[in-house]
This record gives sequence, structure tokens and C-alpha cells, in this order.
Amino acid sequence: MTNYQKIDELLNKNKGYVTLEDIRLNHIPSSLFTKFKKENNLVKIARGFYAKKERLVDDYLVFEYVYPKVVFSLRSALFLHNLINLDKLSFISYGLEVTSLKGSTVSSSRFPKPVIFHVVENKEVFNLGIIETLSPFGNKIKVYDKERTICDLIKYKSQIDLALYLEVLFKYFNSNDKNIDKLVTYSKIMNIEDKVKKVINSFNNN
Repeated sequence: MTNYQKIDELLNKNKGYVTLEDIRLNHIPSSLFTKFKKENNLVKIARGFYAKKERLVDDYLVFEYVYPKVVFSLRSALFLHNLINLDKLSFISYGLEVTSLKGSTVSSSRFPKPVIFHVVENKEVFNLGIIETLSPFGNKIKVYDKERTICDLIKYKSQIDLALYLEVLFKYFNSNDKNIDKLVTYSKIMNIEDKVKKVINSFNNN
């Protein structure tokens, strides 16, 4: 297999994307990749991240590439878990929301769209509930699970529109896949047990 064929294979495997890390790991000379980019009109999406010109940009995938140590959270997570609809949350259409561990080097200036960052000091809390899901374009990305996201929603209530806050909670507590035991366990680790139990009781009494 020629190096050009290797690059084509990478692009097909990655749904139209390729990174300099992919090129390095496959022992493809950088000079040859530079030539391939020009001949095949690859577009630079971010530093070391390229895509076919006709490929629609997956903001979630690109952001995770730029910042591999962050996790999609709160409103981005709610959207990815289908707990809110795109037409009801204009923020999702132009920005992202993520959580990082204190000490991680992150800067929204390296990403062309608005980003809301949450910083967690406790490593156990940061790692709590991380799962893999698919972006709207079908690429694997890291996100907090539903229960962690509901805990974050309650924790950051003051930053959330009240109507949206209540709508999400109603949808979650009336879903068949909710896990109240996990929700309580998470709330204890995050030191918001009283707040979460109050919300649970309010929905149990309705």
C-alpha cells in the first residue's frame, strides 16, 4: 500500500478527517502529506487537524481533538442525551459547554466558537460519570452521563433558565431509563446530596 493509499484509508476510516498524529503513527513523511493536502484540497480545521473540503465540520469532534482532557457537560450534555431539543436551546447552535480539571491548560481563544468552561478541583468529581457517546455527526466523544448531568444542572441552577431547568427535570424524572440510586450516589460525591434529594422528593410528590 502506498502512502497516498494510507492517507485515503485514514480519511475513509475517520469519516473525512485526518490528523498529524495519524500521519506520524502510520510513518507517512510529513512532506508527502503536505503534497497530498494541496492535491486533494484538504482544509485545516484546527492545529494538526484536517478534513476533506466537502466535509461538514463536527465541532464536538474538533474541540475534543484540541482539548482531549475536557468533557462535554451541562447544556452540551443535555443536548447529546436528548434531554433538550436543538430548537429550544439557541446556545447549542453556536457554542459548547465543557468541564475541565483544575490545572489543565485550556483557552477558548484556540476555538473559533464560544465555549463555556466549568473547572473542577477534585479529580474524583471530574471523572465521575464520564462515558462515550456519538456526536450529531456520529463520531465518538466524551460526555457526562445523564445522572452526572442532572447533578450539574441542579448544582448550576442559578446559571440556567428556569423554564429550561424545569423542563429538563420533568423529562428526566418521567423517563424509563432514569437511575435514581446513581443520581443519589453522585450527589454525595459532589456534596450536593440535600439539593438533589429535595428535587427527587418534589417530583415523587407530584
